[in-house]
Amino acid sequence: MAILKRIFNQGIQTYPFIAHKTYEVTTANYSSSFEISILRGTSPNGTHTEVSTSKHQGVTFDSTLATGSGAISEELNKIPQQVVWSSINSTCFKKDGKTLYPTASIISIPQQKIGFGIKPKSVQITDYSFDGGNLFLSSSYEDDDFGYIYDTDIDTTHFINERNNRVYLGFNGGVFGKLYKASKDESIFNTPIEVSNLKICKGIDTQGQSPTPTSASGYGVTMTANSELTIPAANLSPFTTSRSWGVSMWIKLPQSQSFTGAGKEITNTIINKNKQRVNNYAAHRPFRVDQLDFERRPDAFPFSIEVYNQAAGSDNGKLTFTYGRSSGKALPSIIATSSAKVNNESWHNVMISHTAATEKTDGQINFYLNNEIMGSSATKLTDIIDNEYDLNIMCTDQSKTENGTSGSLDEVRIVTQELTSGNRMSLYNNHITSGSAYQTNNVGYVFHRKGLIVITDPRPKYQNCFLGDGNWNYADHDRTFEFKYKSTKKIEQQSILCEIGKNEFNVSQNNTLRLSGVEDDYTLKNFVTGSDFRPYITSVGLYNDGGELVAIGKLGSPLKKRRDVDVTVDVRLDFE
Repeated sequence: MAILKRIFNQGIQTYPFIAHKTYEVTTANYSSSFEISILRGTSPNGTHTEVSTSKHQGVTFDSTLATGSGAISEELNKIPQQVVWSSINSTCFKKDGKTLYPTASIISIPQQKIGFGIKPKSVQITDYSFDGGNLFLSSSYEDDDFGYIYDTDIDTTHFINERNNRVYLGFNGGVFGKLYKASKDESIFNTPIEVSNLKICKGIDTQGQSPTPTSASGYGVTMTANSELTIPAANLSPFTTSRSWGVSMWIKLPQSQSFTGAGKEITNTIINKNKQRVNNYAAHRPFRVDQLDFERRPDAFPFSIEVYNQAAGSDNGKLTFTYGRSSGKALPSIIATSSAKVNNESWHNVMISHTAATEKTDGQINFYLNNEIMGSSATKLTDIIDNEYDLNIMCTDQSKTENGTSGSLDEVRIVTQELTSGNRMSLYNNHITSGSAYQTNNVGYVFHRKGLIVITDPRPKYQNCFLGDGNWNYADHDRTFEFKYKSTKKIEQQSILCEIGKNEFNVSQNNTLRLSGVEDDYTLKNFVTGSDFRPYITSVGLYNDGGELVAIGKLGSPLKKRRDVDVTVDVRLDFE
């Protein structure tokens, strides 16, 4: 016989509750079990790995070409990758200023599998598509709409702080084979730049990739004798002896230059701040830009890096670093000449690092090629290395025509900090696995409310994430990929307060307390009727008005019934 006590409405409360459910998805179950789509998006301007074209009112597929699609259904197989890329770009990237690179691996999770969205910081990815090892990716939280997907193999310890990155040009927002037409750089400062005749090309090479030793990574720009890339002085003035600063850039030069000039100049500009002014600014004295000016005012000459061209004979291809000081020099002096030549159609990294001078100690300016020091010079507070000349990169002077440097350029940074050994190694490292030359370990995005995970990055390591060999083929692996995420769902939690008075429920219904030990015997053993006997509560049953059991609440551990105070048990039920 059950003893029941009525629960009145004031003892029943309903609360909203946000719950998360963990999903683990692999190549074996993503489509059939979860109805999740794995798609590749290819930019209309990128390398086409699948060709699909619209025809009449439907979509037709060119079966004569390798599809690279691998979709489970015939309908998905017909979706043009350009349409996928353009759709993701317009809905998730373009309007927010994010960059969708030429290719993207996309996971689309249906609404019933995410509820109100993917829980931030819950995505964990292991992928076997990378020949050099496994990809281990995780998600971060930026806001309720999106988070980054980041690569845990990339060391961020020595990254340049973005607040110190005064100028950054990565050129990855351009279109391959087209002119680069940006008017501002890609740093958080949106520094104005002036460009002309720069064409988007393949970017810096990654190292250590098997079986191909190198592979192009992202985009750079190709420049010719009539190209210009200038940062007006009014928008850039970190170059003083009293502060630390640095320059890092990648260059790829041909064996000979198309410009040597009427005077048979033997060098071509890599970077300089001594030749021209686009806009004067009042904080500085006006300087003339002629030879006589350099002889009279060597303090107007901070630094330059130039490459010897074919007119220089055996020095062709070597770099020179020149730094001007304020006293004792009629002309700026060459501080260092590289022993190695760089005119071999390969990418090379060039850096300048300046350590601030103080009243008690000299500063120091160092010149590096491929992270090896080529030369250095002391600087003093009395040196005047800031001036109103513009910063020219791979060109000499905008007032002249066809005096630029032929070659390619990528990953240009001007920073307001010293480049430590850790910074330099980080900037120089472009290994296929751990490469940090891009100064980011973010390789994609998770859009929480849309249920989208997008891996998009210019580095070859991430090109086939979730795609195996690019054709959804993981034949060489037992498990192709797996990713975990947590869905977000709002549920109703009902709290039911079961009040037990101190004089109630002091006798247990357990058969072991009955004299005969059977359920129909109502005679209790003697010790049960004593005042010291107190039963334990292990579960609470909830019944409807008809006496039907509707739920049982189990306690985590037995609760001893007390005779001196009332006890309230809170039973909670979750309803979807």
